[in-house]
Amino acid sequence: MKIIGCDLHARQQTIAMLDSDSGELEEKTLEHQGETVREFYSALSGPILVGIEATGSMQWFLEMLEATFGRIVGSSEVIVRGDLPGDRTFRVCHTLKKRSLP
Repeated sequence: MKIIGCDLHARQQTIAMLDSDSGELEEKTLEHQGETVREFYSALSGPILVGIEATGSMQWFLEMLEATFGRIVGSSEVIVRGDLPGDRTFRVCHTLKKRSLP
């Protein structure tokens, strides 16, 4: 499974992506120009979990994710509070969130 933490801004997004099978962690910035974002997410295979930290309008991004992966489920408030179930996926998202804080 690939677990992606996404800090969404108006012109770009910064992501941290963890492959839970290999343990590999990748960080990158995607510019919101052309098809860059759609091409990146469309190229991913296997189960994907995307956690989004955003302000302002992000409806376009949610619609793109839903069109690409078929469903959107989640609660950022639960992840930020650390009020997490025993599921390993949620614990990893919380760990990624804590790493991104100063």
